[in-house]
Amino acid sequence: MITVKNLSKYYDDLPALDHLNLKINRGITGLLGPNGAGKTTLLAVLNGLTPFQSGSVEIFGLPLAKNLKEIRRRCSFVPQSLALYEELSVMENLRFFAAIQKITGRARREN
Repeated sequence: MITVKNLSKYYDDLPALDHLNLKINRGITGLLGPNGAGKTTLLAVLNGLTPFQSGSVEIFGLPLAKNLKEIRRRCSFVPQSLALYEELSVMENLRFFAAIQKITGRARREN
């Protein structure tokens, strides 16, 4: 479950997310809205890719700010356009990105 309370994210003085309150239950797999609604910004915040100015985010009941590593271990984010290296095989891409995340040994083979 994802719980967002009073979340605000601004780009300069423009609000991308303005006091957003949202609860996403397990099994929800889509996020819909018109262009400019803040979907991409919300996903970036939920994945710890961009900071936010105020509010709170909990994922799996864990506060995002203090538990980003554990949250990232338990869930994944696939962006709209994949950033894979065409000159590498699928396995080489997987190994490369696992190394970036410092996933080694048994954990790398199992995941």
